[in-house]
Amino acid sequence: MQNLFTSPRQQQIYQLSILCPSMSLGVARREIRSQAQKHGLRIQQWLEQPQPARQGASHTLAPWLISADFRCGSETCMHFLQSVAQRLATLPLTRVKLDCLSASTPAMGRHANR
Repeated sequence: MQNLFTSPRQQQIYQLSILCPSMSLGVARREIRSQAQKHGLRIQQWLEQPQPARQGASHTLAPWLISADFRCGSETCMHFLQSVAQRLATLPLTRVKLDCLSASTPAMGRHANR
């Protein structure tokens, strides 16, 4: 497994995924976009999808998945993730997940730039 922190200035493509109830969707959306702007990140892809609700659950508790893809160095990514987590700490989030979608191999770098 590759250590993404050995060359923190090398840019990678990351995806932040947050699962939250619909009542928190607006706040989560604003905070993620605000923190991305604050850290100088440009969201490359944004997706919001309703998720299957548990039977009998209120419509305000229906889960939504927000995912945002962005490119940055690992240090900036960790600062962004930390600021998002701090800003959303009071919301009833079900899951916060960060994935690295790119590898730092030369072949992947050429393919990702096409």
